[in-house]
Amino acid sequence: NFHAAIESNYVPVYASIWQGLFGVRQAIEAQQPIAELRTQQDALEQSLWQGLGAVKLAAQFQARGLVANIENTVATSPVETLTQVGQLLDRVVAKYAERLPEEAVSIVYDTYLTRFEGVEGDLIEQNADLVEDLEVDFNVTLPQAIEGAASVDAVRDIVNEMK
Repeated sequence: NFHAAIESNYVPVYASIWQGLFGVRQAIEAQQPIAELRTQQDALEQSLWQGLGAVKLAAQFQARGLVANIENTVATSPVETLTQVGQLLDRVVAKYAERLPEEAVSIVYDTYLTRFEGVEGDLIEQNADLVEDLEVDFNVTLPQAIEGAASVDAVRDIVNEMK
């Protein structure tokens, strides 16, 4: 229930946790100074605390019947789901090109949570490394490129690599 609560009700924290994890990882791998590592660690800890609060609040709301129960929808096939993911990623590029970055990021997160996670288990069995790379792309690389005002071509390149 906690995982579903945060994914359904507080999506931005889910992505910030991923970004924090990879910020720490990248600081370690790049052998950055300890001060930079601590900065990344602080950002991760803040996201984790926010996530905990969001999960507790969402779970309480669900327990009290203040929000609808979470219903999982299943696509008719994994191939259909992956086709939808590709189409939604194209929509991300279109929204970004229209200078609607917040909407583009929202589509990225929604696509990850409502489509990609549904086929993730099947994909892990086939290629776990690919799934890990795509999780990073959905939660870190693509949102940061959009929020960092990368060129439309750069965002399109990320999307094409993901597809």
